[in-house]
Amino acid sequence: MVKALLDDAMKAAAPHRKFPGYTHVNELGDHVSALFAAPASHLNGARQHLS
Repeated sequence: MVKALLDDAMKAAAPHRKFPGYTHVNELGDHVSALFAAPASHLNGARQHLS
């Protein structure tokens, strides 16, 4: 589950902030694109972990 999205502009605007629980959009994009290479039998009904 993704709690909230984070991008580079947000990090630059608040460099001191930690952003706990946020998922960087690049990480999410990499994970989503990898799903297209996975067999459906491994994905159906499964919860995917980002880390």
